[in-house]
Amino acid sequence: MASANKSNPKSSVRAEKSLQTRLRSWIQARKKALKFIFFFLIFIVLFYILWPSSLFNDSLNPAIENMYAFLSSKLLNLFGQQTIATGDSVSSVFFSIKINRGCDAIEAMALFASALLAFPAAWKRKLSGLCAGLFFLFAMNLLRIVSLFLIGRYAPDSFEFFHVEVWQIVFILFALGAWLFWAKSQLNHSKHADQ
Repeated sequence: MASANKSNPKSSVRAEKSLQTRLRSWIQARKKALKFIFFFLIFIVLFYILWPSSLFNDSLNPAIENMYAFLSSKLLNLFGQQTIATGDSVSSVFFSIKINRGCDAIEAMALFASALLAFPAAWKRKLSGLCAGLFFLFAMNLLRIVSLFLIGRYAPDSFEFFHVEVWQIVFILFALGAWLFWAKSQLNHSKHADQ
């Protein structure tokens, strides 16, 4: 004798409503974080759509690389390195480097800017944080280029290690650290504003 498995439709509806209620409350409790993640991803995707474009590759990126080479050469010359900048290259009679795509800190700056713009804060505070953070990352990249030139000249066997292993990780940490510093200042500002 076979028995039919009859489920109670009312309990099924209650379980479904309970699941929807729990999901809604879970989303509501994490609304700010989910909104941050959503906008962060939108900004990053937009960056990676624009970054390979001809506008960026043909106009902006060469100008950025040339500017880094020019400023790096000027800084190195303050330390008696007798360098010249030609386009995106910094050269001396002892060593030369070329600033390529990826050595321009643009991706780290995009990571920082995307996180900052996605964070819930007033636009005026975002703008000042964006300017300060991008300037910090720009200055750190100049330091990176100058240090790599000096490593290449005085410790050429260590150049690749510092170029690929050390500075790439350190630079992402700079971008993350700059954003965390700014985000913490915004949380502190919000706490003081609420009191």
